[in-house]
Amino acid sequence: DEYNTQLFETWTIFSDSIFLAVPVTDVDLLESPVDLCQLQNKKFIALSEGFATWRGFQEAFKIAGFEPEITVRVHDIFSLMSMVNAGVGYSLIPGRMRDLFTSGIRLLPLQIPYRMEQEISLVFPRSQETHPSILSLLAECRMYARQLTMEKTDVNSVP
Repeated sequence: DEYNTQLFETWTIFSDSIFLAVPVTDVDLLESPVDLCQLQNKKFIALSEGFATWRGFQEAFKIAGFEPEITVRVHDIFSLMSMVNAGVGYSLIPGRMRDLFTSGIRLLPLQIPYRMEQEISLVFPRSQETHPSILSLLAECRMYARQLTMEKTDVNSVP
């Protein structure tokens, strides 16, 4: 089904880059930013179909010109991260997952042809845009987006 802009309102909260997730033991084996073409002999873990990250995963490897060997598909990002941490394979994941498994996983940037962004948005029916619960949720999303912007500014201003 196509997204109908007449029926739904979309408010973008933030944009998130996709990275290659690898066990810390493999970081020194890879050049950063990573050229996916160089990973044809590696095993991968993927999210199940239906996840936005799955579509990006497919697109990135289409650009790389090969179909990756997917050892396992999982139904949640936490299982995926656990398997990368255990050395089962590599994966492509959003940067917002960076703080999970910090001792066992590193997120490496991708070379320009493979770079992707995910937009995280609030989508709601236009017919409900004045509903108090929707207005409260939208206000929370705006405050969260503002907080993320301020944190990003603080990080970038550190000498």
